[in-house]
Amino acid sequence: IDMATKMSIPPAVGRGNMPPGFGSFYPDHTKFLMSHGDGVSAPPTNIMLEYDGNAGTALPNVTVGAAGSEPTMEDWGPDGKSVVYVLPSATASWDGSGRTDDDHIFGGSLFSISYNAGTFGAPVSLLASAGENNYYPSYSPDGQLIIFDRAPLVGSASALTTCAGGFCPNDSFSNPAARVMLMKSAPGSTPVDLEAANGSPAASPLKFSNSWPKWSPFLQNYKGDKLLWIAFSSTRDYGLRVRNHQPGMFQCYPSDSYEDPGSTHGQKFQPNCQQPQLWMAAIDVTVAIAPQIAKDPSRVGFWLPFQDITTHNHTPQWTQSAGPKPDGGACVQVGGNCTQGGTCCTGLVCQANGTCGALPQ
Repeated sequence: IDMATKMSIPPAVGRGNMPPGFGSFYPDHTKFLMSHGDGVSAPPTNIMLEYDGNAGTALPNVTVGAAGSEPTMEDWGPDGKSVVYVLPSATASWDGSGRTDDDHIFGGSLFSISYNAGTFGAPVSLLASAGENNYYPSYSPDGQLIIFDRAPLVGSASALTTCAGGFCPNDSFSNPAARVMLMKSAPGSTPVDLEAANGSPAASPLKFSNSWPKWSPFLQNYKGDKLLWIAFSSTRDYGLRVRNHQPGMFQCYPSDSYEDPGSTHGQKFQPNCQQPQLWMAAIDVTVAIAPQIAKDPSRVGFWLPFQDITTHNHTPQWTQSAGPKPDGGACVQVGGNCTQGGTCCTGLVCQANGTCGALPQ
């Protein structure tokens, strides 16, 4: 999308009626990968779709894995040399309609493929599922870590895709038992449960639906250690304002969505609907990349301010810097006030004191 004109690039051209999948830009934005999305148009399965990241035009499809595999939820590494993605062991018709998509996957394993000068390599297993569902992977900005979601296996592996009343306990979509996990980006690395960020011990987990983790784009120093931040959605309570775990409360979905197709667009959520909100937590990178992780590298999560507590808030996104406004307005230089609607110039960030300054190192 051209953000100045709010129009697609190129206008009214794309992949026809193919349902949207998950996507990721190459670091310099010149290329874009997208999963096929499956769905009613049922394209070939073991591919990712590739686009020119500037023109928006389609490039040849990328074959990933064996025929019948369904790679999805890809994330291009910060150095552009690898792509991490999910390979589910199954997809299912979660609502009984026969429709499947890669929003709803089961038994996900994590894989990566290399990329060099336009050529993609063979899949490499990073984390094989033993029945649990691993999904939504994302590289840290230094490429050393992968954060992802995990939903534990409920029941037996033979009943992995069992659903009742539109709810599938092993599904990746809005799973109440989802927890944020961390692992090094090398094959065979041991995943770590981010207990502090998740808000409950791994041995006695609470169903807070911790999901969609996203990294901050910059490293910071803190007491001699390297620090990163993650933001994610969660249904945990926030004081007296957001109470999601009272008797009779349950996860529900926006009106007229695929998960609630019979309702009226814009309809308000019922009072007993849980409201996912955005939370944030620190990750001690120095602890996380140690040869043996001796402790949870995360810190206690906190609710991000300025959210609308009456809405579902799911997918946090970070920006390291912002360019000038589309109308050509001047950006704010170092030391300038960035609290009056101005945008800091490239390479600067709006600091806590309200002025533009250098990005933290």
